[in-house]
Amino acid sequence: MTQVVVVNSAPTVHLGLSGFVTSTSFIDSIIRIMKAKGLNTFRISFTPSFVGTSHPYKSSYIQYFLDHCNYILIVEPNHLHPSNEAMSSKARSNWSTIKNNVYKVLSAYKNNNRVAVELINEYVSSDFYTRMQSLVTEIRSKGYTNKLILNKFSQSWKLVNDPLGKTYQGYHYYFNTWSVSGAISNVKLAKAKGIKLINTEIGADFNEYTAFSASEVSELNSFVSQCASLGIGNLIWMNANLNNYNKYQSLGWKFPVVASP
Repeated sequence: MTQVVVVNSAPTVHLGLSGFVTSTSFIDSIIRIMKAKGLNTFRISFTPSFVGTSHPYKSSYIQYFLDHCNYILIVEPNHLHPSNEAMSSKARSNWSTIKNNVYKVLSAYKNNNRVAVELINEYVSSDFYTRMQSLVTEIRSKGYTNKLILNKFSQSWKLVNDPLGKTYQGYHYYFNTWSVSGAISNVKLAKAKGIKLINTEIGADFNEYTAFSASEVSELNSFVSQCASLGIGNLIWMNANLNNYNKYQSLGWKFPVVASP
């Protein structure tokens, strides 16, 4: 399979996979795929207790990944789903749990440059940026220097102040609803505001692995390649335990080549 080579790409372009895992054997598989495809970042997701118990936080998975490769790990301990006001309201009612989950990761991997923390997944309410700014400010005041990731929903892009300049934002683009040109225009709006970008969950179709089409995968390939040229990172959603991987492979999925972070 021919890969697209991005010449002189920025050394901080994060490319990789994203999803839930249920065993260390699947982590081994993820690492093998990352090595074969020249990837550099994995985002591991966990569901907070008030959402459900299907994918609870397991520090052993984090440590296993770190011990068995040298790639970057984004830990997302607050995977909200579905993405609606009811779920965001539930998150507000359990905000102490949200924060405790974030600090659980930060305290275990304080200032580890291989461990970034994504604060919350797809929080849809209008107070998103107010809450994220407050949390970023608090985290930095406590001395944590880890990279932080924010992924917004439909809110307009807004720069979050981080005295360390190590906060990234992103949006979850799926190409059954987004066009490539529309998604590229959207990320350029963020870049114009000085926002650093890592889209921690993107894909061909948000209906998971059963609905993908070759045209949607082609759009995904184009978007990821153009983003890499702009210095923007992307992680492909694998659902749980690489459920989407074989379908993507069969439809001509490819990554650009970039330097490691």
